[in-house]
Amino acid sequence: MIDLKFGNTFELIQKVPDNSIDLVLTSPPYWGLRDYGFKNQFGLEPTMQEYLDKLVALSKEVFRVLKPTGSFVLNLGDCFKKKRFLSVSSFAYCRIVSETDFVCRGEHVWCKPNVPSPIRTRLKSSHEKLFWFVKNADKYYFDKTA
Repeated sequence: MIDLKFGNTFELIQKVPDNSIDLVLTSPPYWGLRDYGFKNQFGLEPTMQEYLDKLVALSKEVFRVLKPTGSFVLNLGDCFKKKRFLSVSSFAYCRIVSETDFVCRGEHVWCKPNVPSPIRTRLKSSHEKLFWFVKNADKYYFDKTA
């Protein structure tokens, strides 16, 4: 059964019981690129450090709600800020594996070949990273034949 909730992720996850979720799949907003018009929205933090702090805090809550056999898939794109490339996904990966008990089972690339881009001064980014974390490296579920 799929139970979808809509609202502020940080508020909603507080209501989820410990060890009750099989899979969390999330794609948080890029840091500093879009304003969706919500107060205190994820992605508009003044610094990348603050963005990563929120992402790690969310990851800790995800760890709490996952069953021992659960998985957490984080889809995260990098960005250009102040005319320089910032590998937000690499910093996020390092923070999550060093500040939580998650075990990374894989880093995968989501290739997006038809991304429109008005940028004329560099090649466009046409991929995002997917990080697959598990709560327990000995107990997670994976069915390669599915």
